[in-house]
Amino acid sequence: GNISSAKALAEPKMQSYAEVARAGAFIMQNSNPGERVISDSFFQTGHYSNRPVDMLPESKREFVQLLEKSKARFIEFSFYQHGGNQLAQATTALMNNQTPPDTPGAYVLTHSGEFQLVLAEKFPDGNPSTFVFKRVA
Repeated sequence: GNISSAKALAEPKMQSYAEVARAGAFIMQNSNPGERVISDSFFQTGHYSNRPVDMLPESKREFVQLLEKSKARFIEFSFYQHGGNQLAQATTALMNNQTPPDTPGAYVLTHSGEFQLVLAEKFPDGNPSTFVFKRVA
């Protein structure tokens, strides 16, 4: 019936964000209610972390402003959205002694005194999926 076909449609979607779900659960277990999170997986992170979420901006300038305003303790980047690519592009640039792009991902990677990687999730095929950084400064 309709219930089983709805379930069949929803199941792959639920599976596809499994790493974001685990990241959200990690954030919930390691934060207090009301503490803000910045994430590019806005709805999923809000649901699984049960914390208020601010959308990860595209530009470094907007990100720095948001950090000051929101006081977020956790920042999540996912290859489901644009954040994972920000980290990948910044990593490649830094490894090649090039200036990384002006993105939140590059900012987090080049300010290691402020941010600590606390969780890295992989897709089932072993490729990187979702990263959670904690603000330590």
